[in-house]
Amino acid sequence: MKTKLLLVLSLLSILMIVALAQSAEKVSLAANSSINTTWCNDTDTGLNNNSLNFFLQGKTSSNLYPRGIWDTCGISNGKLLLREYYCVGNSLSLMSKDCSSLGSFSCLNGACINITIPRFCNDTDAINYTSWGVVYSQLYPQGKQDYCQNYSEKQYVFEGYCRGNDYGAFQKNCLEVGLNFTCRNGACRRWE
Repeated sequence: MKTKLLLVLSLLSILMIVALAQSAEKVSLAANSSINTTWCNDTDTGLNNNSLNFFLQGKTSSNLYPRGIWDTCGISNGKLLLREYYCVGNSLSLMSKDCSSLGSFSCLNGACINITIPRFCNDTDAINYTSWGVVYSQLYPQGKQDYCQNYSEKQYVFEGYCRGNDYGAFQKNCLEVGLNFTCRNGACRRWE
């Protein structure tokens, strides 16, 4: 009898611990409100630095959300809104922002993005497996370099190119370019 009672009490204790842990992760936060926490950190600035960054998706963590909450886009009253989480001191806050109020912006992947930027693409080496190049595009405005990758003892070059005004890439086994070719520095080169 005593063993059964201990087993039941242990099981109840475990269930209570699990329920408390789950409830801590399910704390909800209404739009344009705050909750006090013991610590708060925001990766895209937050009001601790006196400004909100609506143009970068951030992740806000606190003792209530130790794994963090990403800024997201959501629909409210038929409008697409940015749900911007941020810190004010140690308080975790949420603001709903209509990105279109900033001009020609819309919410995408947890950030306000300019929807009037023209698409572009420029490849410095065209499609040339034996030459290292860089592709500049809307997706990679700072450039995406051709690079090498090894798979199953084969060496491949990932050759970037422009597919219209968008970035694309080919994967090419350097041995298909020629005998004694290997991938070095983002290009298929003759093995010497």
